[in-house]
Amino acid sequence: MTNNESSKEYLISCMRLLESSESNFKKGAYEEAIYERRKAREIIGTEEEFIALVKELILNNSKYNLIADYKIRINEHKRIQVIKHLKERSYAQYHSGDYKGCIRSLRRIEKYY
Repeated sequence: MTNNESSKEYLISCMRLLESSESNFKKGAYEEAIYERRKAREIIGTEEEFIALVKELILNNSKYNLIADYKIRINEHKRIQVIKHLKERSYAQYHSGDYKGCIRSLRRIEKYY
């Protein structure tokens, strides 16, 4: 098996993990959804590749996407600040046991990519 084939398999497994995470979120299994998102991020390795994968998937593509509208109006520095704040919030919520809030923050971070 070549290196290219193995990287494709990693991407496919990460895509499946992210899709499974979405379905677990919708079912209310928040802790499993968090675990699968973190596992996908760990498998990918780099933040840039994970961001590219999330942009490719765009799981929730609604007609009224307020975050997409907001991203157009803010500059790059503000967008990075928002992502940093949401990461800190997600980390704090996870350690306090608020898994629903944590996965919501993680999903919102992905929309700001």
